[in-house]
Amino acid sequence: MLTQVSTYPTLSIPRSLRAVGFVTGSIGVLEIVLATIAYAAIKPGFDLLATYLSDIGATPVWPQVFFNAGMLIVSPLRYVVLILLVLRLYQLGAGRAFGTTVLIFGVFTTLGTIIITAVPYTVDVNIHKLGSPLRVEGTCDSIGGMIKKTDLMKQKTAPAA
Repeated sequence: MLTQVSTYPTLSIPRSLRAVGFVTGSIGVLEIVLATIAYAAIKPGFDLLATYLSDIGATPVWPQVFFNAGMLIVSPLRYVVLILLVLRLYQLGAGRAFGTTVLIFGVFTTLGTIIITAVPYTVDVNIHKLGSPLRVEGTCDSIGGMIKKTDLMKQKTAPAA
């Protein structure tokens, strides 16, 4: 049987994860900083600890533009980071059920963020509130599951004392 060696370039999952993670994190930080600066400029009594992100996202003109556009760009990118992270954990020995579960929770997190961002509470408070539990619950479950799985994998590969 003839075998053919592929000459197509392949992507390294760790390098892709670092690159996409860096871009996603940079956009996320930049959009929060820009939206906060724009919000503080038009709200003289701005208090970092007392202002909700929803307040910034519902403020007309630039705070809303920076915040909502940034969140809508970053949300799907966060899911790409999650996919790459799951693929990396597969390489390290994670099971398919674990990866599938994390990706399902990631869908809820992404959809929750998109709902919260696309529908500010000033437009429809009920739809805005619908997105919050999806986002928060999906995030907590995904992170908790990954931490637990990573700890279990470290225990399996740690040398016996």
